[in-house]
Amino acid sequence: MRGRCTTYSGLVSWETRTMRKRFLVVLLALTVLIIQPLITYVQGLQFKPLPPYPPSVADQAAAESRNWFIVFLNGLTTDCDGSPYRNMGFRSIRRHLVKTGHYRYYDTRFLMYSYTGGQFRNGRWFPQAYTSDDTFQPIAASVAHLRELVQEAAREHPDAGFVLVGHSLGGRIAFDYLDTADDQELERIRGLVTLDAPLLGIGHQALTIPVLILELAPAKKQTVVEQLLVSHDQLFAREREVVRTIESLALKNIQVITLASRDDLVVSSRWSVATRPDGRMASDGAVVSAGRSHGTWLRRTGHVQILNHPTAREALASILGI
Repeated sequence: MRGRCTTYSGLVSWETRTMRKRFLVVLLALTVLIIQPLITYVQGLQFKPLPPYPPSVADQAAAESRNWFIVFLNGLTTDCDGSPYRNMGFRSIRRHLVKTGHYRYYDTRFLMYSYTGGQFRNGRWFPQAYTSDDTFQPIAASVAHLRELVQEAAREHPDAGFVLVGHSLGGRIAFDYLDTADDQELERIRGLVTLDAPLLGIGHQALTIPVLILELAPAKKQTVVEQLLVSHDQLFAREREVVRTIESLALKNIQVITLASRDDLVVSSRWSVATRPDGRMASDGAVVSAGRSHGTWLRRTGHVQILNHPTAREALASILGI
C-alpha cells in the first residue's frame, strides 16, 4: 500500500509540473505574439515624429490676431481702483472673445483706459486709479492719456496693434484721439468701435436728463459737459467733421463701427452716428433697440444696454477677423 501511495504521489507531482510548464509556454507565447509587439509599438510612439498637419483656419486667425491689443474705454462717472480688470467692464464682449478661442477673459492684451494714466509693470498694463470726478476733465486731457497708453504699449510690445472700444464718453475720446493722431500712430490702429458715444455731442434739449441724474455742479459743467454741448446750428458742421474723419480713416484701412441705441435717453442715437447728406451712415454700424431696465440710473435711461447687445460683440469680432 505504501508503494502505491508513493507512485500516485509522484504521478500527481509530475502532472503538476507538466501543467506549469505548459502554462509558462503559453505565457511566453502570448508575450512574444501579443505583449512584446505592443510594448515595441508604444516605445516607438515616444520617438516617432507626428506627421505634420496643415494649420486650421482658426489657428491661422489666432496667429494673425495674437498681437492685437484691445483698449476698453469707459465713460462718464465711471471709476477705477487701479487693478487691471476689476473695473474694466465690457463683460459680454470679453466673454464672446473667449468663446472664439483667441483671448482669455483676463487677457494681458486687454488694456483698461484710465482718465489719470497708468504704467506697464512686467509687461502688463496697470491703469492708475481714478474717481468719477476725474472723468469730467477736458476732453483734450483724456485724449492725451489715451495717447500715452498706446505709446507705452507700443514701446513695451513693439509688434502690437490696437483696436479701440469705447462706451459713451470713452467712444468720443477714442474718436478724437484718432482724429488728432499722426500717420505713425495710425499705422498701429486696426479699428474703432463706439457704443452710444456722443460723436456729434449732446444736444441742449437732451441735457436735462444727464443734469438731473448726475447732479452736475456748475464747475463741472464748464469742462467736458460744456464741451459736448452742441446746438442744432452747430450740429451739421460737427457732423461734416466727423464724416471727413471717418472717410480719412477708411483710406488708411482703419475701420470705424458706430453703434447706437434708439432707447438711450442720455445720448440720443441722432448724436451717436454721423450720416452723409444722402442719409447713409458714414461708418459701418447700426442703430438698434437695446431696451431699458430697472436698477441704476444708467439702466433706467437705457444708456448701458448697448454693451450687452449682440451687435457690440459682432462688431469687435468683425474688426479682429475672428
